[in-house]
Amino acid sequence: MNNTKTKTNKFKHAFISGNILICIILFTLIIIRNQEFLLLDSNLTQSIYNSFKDNQLVIDINVFITTYTLASVFGFAFVSLCLLIKKNFRTLYIFFVTALISLFVEELLKNIIHRTRPFLSISGITNLSTQTLSLSDYSFPSAHSVFAFYIATFIALRIKRKLLLKVLIFMLATAVALSRIILGVHYVSDIIAGSSIGILLGFLSIYIEKRLLSSSKRLPDSSPNVSENIV
Repeated sequence: MNNTKTKTNKFKHAFISGNILICIILFTLIIIRNQEFLLLDSNLTQSIYNSFKDNQLVIDINVFITTYTLASVFGFAFVSLCLLIKKNFRTLYIFFVTALISLFVEELLKNIIHRTRPFLSISGITNLSTQTLSLSDYSFPSAHSVFAFYIATFIALRIKRKLLLKVLIFMLATAVALSRIILGVHYVSDIIAGSSIGILLGFLSIYIEKRLLSSSKRLPDSSPNVSENIV
């Protein structure tokens, strides 16, 4: 039992460290304007965009995914409503606090890096989303990816067992992230960084919850089973 717990903790720490490293590497490469990396990023982005731009059904599906699922107001409303129904106010508080941190982090990075959207920088790419975006609406990181993976991680870390459900949640989060490239509004590196940030913030929510439990002198393992509250 202890060996299994130790292995799980080691994997968790390695996973968190890996996502931190991804964010640092991508942030550094973009901030120093590494030309080889930027060219590769642009080529990958354009290749994915070109693969789907003429398929209206795919475009419509991706507009729906990006507008009405995990990273939208509907995703936040769904989680919030489920927690309210179960009167799990502490977890709801943590959910909103970490969401505000997510908003602050992604806006801070956008305004530090000032990366122009691909449809404004790459010839042949247009904005296929329903959003009206300008030069001041910066690209790195992808806010949709941040919030989609934050919500997915927030839920998955609180579901005991139910592996299939966890896989489906992360598949939906991945679909949200990819939709941003398909619609021409983000680079590949934008969604990778956004996804990593979202995952880290999901783990941060667990840390905050444990700190609250500790301060109220409860056992760390007594955190609520959100699988009973959300699913």
